[in-house]
Amino acid sequence: MSSRHTPRPRLSVRAVLLAAALAAAPAGPDARAETPAGGPAGSHARVVIVNDGPAPLACRATVAHWFSRDFGTIQPGERRTIPVAADPTTGTVHVFNGRGEALPLEIFYCGPAGEAWQGRASLDLRAALTGGGAVPESVRYRCTASPARADCRIEP
Repeated sequence: MSSRHTPRPRLSVRAVLLAAALAAAPAGPDARAETPAGGPAGSHARVVIVNDGPAPLACRATVAHWFSRDFGTIQPGERRTIPVAADPTTGTVHVFNGRGEALPLEIFYCGPAGEAWQGRASLDLRAALTGGGAVPESVRYRCTASPARADCRIEP
């Protein structure tokens, strides 16, 4: 009896690394004010995060296929505006990469800088942006971070 080995299609290491680098590229100064072109028509909004705490805050998005999008460190007293797109009929929320391409959001969180995942506060952008039937122009969160934990609350 002979066994047959069927080769599986392989992705090149270069292609995988390039895709990962493009999707996970950290936000530079330009990303704070980028005007994305992607996402559902007429559904663009802004998420404003204000750091009211005494410690630096880091915010990240985990997007489809478990890549992440880093939105940098927000110092105490500062705020960060993040452009997003949302579709109230499907509940899908998109963040944008450095090239303005829409990336489907899985999780959005903020936490103490350097410990963002361990001390995270999850922000339910899906509910905030699509729960009312129409996408609001902006939603604003006030966050505080201690060295161990963050707390974020949406403003009414």
